[in-house]
Amino acid sequence: MMRRQNLCAGTAAAALTIALGLGGCATTAPTGNYAGWSHYSASPAVIHSDEPAMPYQLNYDQAGPVYVTGQVKEVCQKKGCWFVLTDGDREIRVKFKDYAFFVPMNANGHMAVVEGWGNVNVLDVEWARHLAEEAGKSQAEIDAITEPVPTYEIEATSVYISGSGLDDPFDP
Repeated sequence: MMRRQNLCAGTAAAALTIALGLGGCATTAPTGNYAGWSHYSASPAVIHSDEPAMPYQLNYDQAGPVYVTGQVKEVCQKKGCWFVLTDGDREIRVKFKDYAFFVPMNANGHMAVVEGWGNVNVLDVEWARHLAEEAGKSQAEIDAITEPVPTYEIEATSVYISGSGLDDPFDP
């Protein structure tokens, strides 16, 4: 019950934040559904904060759990093993520790709440091109990546995605 209360409070905070412009072993189905939000995780989620952290708040000195909300902008189209979250102005790449779980590949446009560990990373050209290919970008967009790309990342331990019509995640 506490998890549902925290999620609802987090959902309201997420909606307000965005409205203000502040911009292994995998599961084959969501691990739960809470008030219209599907939960994807290798284990039950524990929300560490009632205040969502936006990507600009992450830095090299921040270690520990973060809680981020936003809209899913793009998803890996091979397995759903990563996605990009945006608040409209900023983006953060979300990946999953040890490929412990995946998210639906049709989650683009849905709201998401992510819990995990944040960091700042610089993607080398080869890896940035690989990710662009997995996202289904055109060859011209892939070829346009010619230098390293700084990126905010979260290694997610838990993801909630809103709405209906989500496919089951990839099943290895």
